[in-house]
Amino acid sequence: LIVLKSKYEKDFVRILSKLPCTTYVFPLQEEIVLNIFHEGAVDMMFAVKKLEEKGYIDDYFLLIPLYWD
Repeated sequence: LIVLKSKYEKDFVRILSKLPCTTYVFPLQEEIVLNIFHEGAVDMMFAVKKLEEKGYIDDYFLLIPLYWD
């Protein structure tokens, strides 16, 4: 689960449609909530951190479950 603020929200939604996994997008007033079902949780964490470092993401909250069945 990722909650993020960005000027590029529409671009994020377009790019996420190309991921080989299920993704749910919930637009809110000032941010979007992304529920991404991806096997590579560590890869997702690094990708979000890189996007923040490059200035594409203004702020984010990242929640990754330790176990799911």
